[in-house]
Amino acid sequence: MRALRYTADTLLILPKLVPIRLMFPPDYYASHDGVQKLAENWVDAFSLWLKIKIDRIPIAEKWTASKPTNIQDGFFQVFSKVS
Repeated sequence: MRALRYTADTLLILPKLVPIRLMFPPDYYASHDGVQKLAENWVDAFSLWLKIKIDRIPIAEKWTASKPTNIQDGFFQVFSKVS
């Protein structure tokens, strides 16, 4: 009975857990072409499997538009300092 209730409850929340898009930053590339191609192929296949759209969101542009006002550096300069 408990397992059945768990399944029913899980089915009720399942739609909330299904992704609607896959974010993939075009400005964060691997330096080796083979690795980059592998990553792009994996993201393409994963989005097809999930039946969702790939949203190629540039991290640097989003950072510039919404970064804290007290920080002047770009995204990669700020986060390359974090270890």
